[in-house]
Amino acid sequence: MPKIDPYIYPGTYVLINKFGFRNQTDLDKAESDFTVLKLAEMSENPLPGDYGLAHLCDMHGYVFNDLYSWAGELRTIDIEKSELALSGLSVEYGKHDSLERELVSVLAEMQDSDWSALDLSEKVELFA
Repeated sequence: MPKIDPYIYPGTYVLINKFGFRNQTDLDKAESDFTVLKLAEMSENPLPGDYGLAHLCDMHGYVFNDLYSWAGELRTIDIEKSELALSGLSVEYGKHDSLERELVSVLAEMQDSDWSALDLSEKVELFA
């Protein structure tokens, strides 16, 4: 029996959201509007923290909390999500059962890096 995805409305690929949108176009519009606003707010008033896992979760929660009840939490299943910027393809997401370990490792590597010593292409590669 296939695993039920707790993040989407049954019979759809639409994420369960606080507005009850069941149409992907409507959800995409709301997500775009909210994330632009929240990211602009964060650029003016960054959330305090150490850029570790808890801080990353806090930032995710801040950006997406108006839309999703699970914003800021680590996911409980593997996901694939169509990305408009990639012509409908999905980015490669990490496996849910190793996500915390991988995030802690990547964030530690980023914190330990001397960003001022890197040229732009090195910064982009490390950040990506």
